[in-house]
Amino acid sequence: MSKKSKRAIKALNKHLESITTISNVQEGNTWKASLKDTINLYIGADSSISQRLDSLHFTRVDASPIRGAVITTHVYDESKKQNFIDLIGAAIKHIDSNGTYKNPNKSNIISSFSNAEIISGFVFIIGLTFGIGNYIGKHEKDKESLRTEEHIKEIEKENNSLIHSIDSLKQILIQTSKSENVDDKEK
Repeated sequence: MSKKSKRAIKALNKHLESITTISNVQEGNTWKASLKDTINLYIGADSSISQRLDSLHFTRVDASPIRGAVITTHVYDESKKQNFIDLIGAAIKHIDSNGTYKNPNKSNIISSFSNAEIISGFVFIIGLTFGIGNYIGKHEKDKESLRTEEHIKEIEKENNSLIHSIDSLKQILIQTSKSENVDDKEK
């Protein structure tokens, strides 16, 4: 049994539980509208079960003769709940046997997911993309810092080498200068 079929049966069972709390026509009509949406979602609006639901009511018609005329009134009837219970039982059996309604107009892969699942997926993907980008950005920044440090060390080595060469040249110049001075003094 598919995940959607399990959700459908769970939703219909909730309607079975909540029918016991209905105590007047207004509550009954609100409950019926919710049941209609559930049946249309999971079985389809064109199904005979959905069409049968349209003919069920929580009232009975009472006729009262008054002064030569007959007045009809709709009165809440607790016994009418059984018709709804039987209809929900038939809907559950239908889903159990045939699965849930698949809209032929929805042909792409995303249409098989609910809006909540799609939004959650997008939030996850955006978060994942941001996290990966942030990680790669930090990693690249660290690599660039490391390259800069290595470049600075190379420059320092070259500078030290140049300083050493300059010091050597100074020493040579000093010695040459001393030797010239000694030669000049000897002359």
